[in-house]
Amino acid sequence: MKIVVLGPFHAGKSTFVKQFCGENAMSLDKMGRDGLATTVAMDFGVKDFEDIKLFVFGTPGMSHFSTIREILSNGADGIVFIIDAADSSKDKEVGEIWAEARKYVPKVPIVVLANKQDLPSSRSTAELKKTFEFLKNCKIIETSTKTKEHLDQAMHELLKRSLDKILPMISKLNNYHGQMKSFDKLAKDLGVTKVDLKKYLRFLEVRELVHVDYFLEMLWLSPTIKQIVDKLKQ
Repeated sequence: MKIVVLGPFHAGKSTFVKQFCGENAMSLDKMGRDGLATTVAMDFGVKDFEDIKLFVFGTPGMSHFSTIREILSNGADGIVFIIDAADSSKDKEVGEIWAEARKYVPKVPIVVLANKQDLPSSRSTAELKKTFEFLKNCKIIETSTKTKEHLDQAMHELLKRSLDKILPMISKLNNYHGQMKSFDKLAKDLGVTKVDLKKYLRFLEVRELVHVDYFLEMLWLSPTIKQIVDKLKQ
């Protein structure tokens, strides 16, 4: 599944990707005039988390990189939105990038992280909700990407929301799990064309949620996803 990390300049996005993905992370950055490294293209990491393979893309936070943020957000299954809770001077950028996200990926689940809780000047969830009107109904997780505090909790929450969104469709696919020459019936059941069905299956296949044999017109849910769907039926 594709996870995109958004937030303003030096909010902790690169650190999130590196800490969460460990040795399977890389960054494309350069040294700024302030002597600090800044992402100029993207951060990228891969991690098997709760038996699901996650592809994590960190985005540059400076305003002139909005086009890159839009491109990287395309096809996202979930958004990690990081706020520098210790630096109110970046609050304007928080609002601007939030508006971008809701424009580019309006229906994609978002989990908000109030980062840098290891610093004494860091603001609480309650303070941030007073500052940002658009966060009043959002779940905010107080974290420190530096110390890894609550990073797994945040990703668990986001993964749950992302899967909840696609589970109704996945449940229908489960009815055809392992059935040969099932695409015609499945397309009819879903009310889509066979061409559109194959496009959707490729979308899920890239995310390793299903395995597909297009010659035999068969599909299998990944073991983890099938276990989740089967539990819902109990």
